[in-house]
Amino acid sequence: MAGRLAGNGGLAWNLLNPPILSDEQIEERKIYNTFYYSQDNAGHEFTSVLTDRERLAILEYLKTL
Repeated sequence: MAGRLAGNGGLAWNLLNPPILSDEQIEERKIYNTFYYSQDNAGHEFTSVLTDRERLAILEYLKTL
């Protein structure tokens, strides 16, 4: 086990030296901030190339998840 941790330096560092978080930092991490780069909630525009039938097929598939 120690060999695996040593081989993956980042993992070993995080396990052996966990970050010290204040209560405020913990509360801030519970909120998904959509103002950060690439974390907005605008969605994707790929559906403009799909037919109505393909869009409905995707919706039906998502309902099964």
